[in-house]
Amino acid sequence: MPFCEKCGKEIKDGDRFCTRCGAEIKSLPMTSVNEKPTDIKSDKKSKKKLVVIISAASAVAVVLAVCAIVFVPKMFRNNENEQYKPLQTIEITTQQETTQQPSTTIQNTTEPESIDDGSSDADDDYDDYYDDDEYILPDSGTRKLTNSDLAGLDADELELARNEIYARAGRRFNTDYIQDYFDDKWWYVGTIEPEDFTEDMLNDVEKYNVNFIRNYEKKYVE
Repeated sequence: MPFCEKCGKEIKDGDRFCTRCGAEIKSLPMTSVNEKPTDIKSDKKSKKKLVVIISAASAVAVVLAVCAIVFVPKMFRNNENEQYKPLQTIEITTQQETTQQPSTTIQNTTEPESIDDGSSDADDDYDDYYDDDEYILPDSGTRKLTNSDLAGLDADELELARNEIYARAGRRFNTDYIQDYFDDKWWYVGTIEPEDFTEDMLNDVEKYNVNFIRNYEKKYVE
């Protein structure tokens, strides 16, 4: 019994067109029902085998490529290290031989010349800033005073010592002789008028010393 080439439907004798797909019936050799499915299954098995073979070949190619990427550079690096090892050995040997020859060592017994970097001038300026001749109490802004610091000062010196703390903070003075006194000091820069100045502009040590000198004046001078 013949079958349609396109859809495989059985063709009756005398049919010119397939009743299922409408394809024209050509005179072909008769093919039995049992032969057609067997051929189709054989083709499918062959295709599956081909796919399996191609997949296996691809996997092998990938593995070989990975091995080439990983191991080939290491082989080159090992070869390079082996090539450079003799050079390193020669260099180390040379250093050891140089170390074992004390006669070639040159000792410099000449003392280096001192280099003036200007730091001594900076120290001199710092000392001048705290020169006792420029201040009555040079450290009244950094250290709390005691009675021994004020002993021996007369009333005028105590007044100037107390205002010296204000002067360092930049205060100006209404009293002429006090203003003139500090105008003669190179470190004095009066920029704050007396009415604008407050003791909040002083640090805690300076505030303490102002009150300490004031109380000392009241107790021992007045």
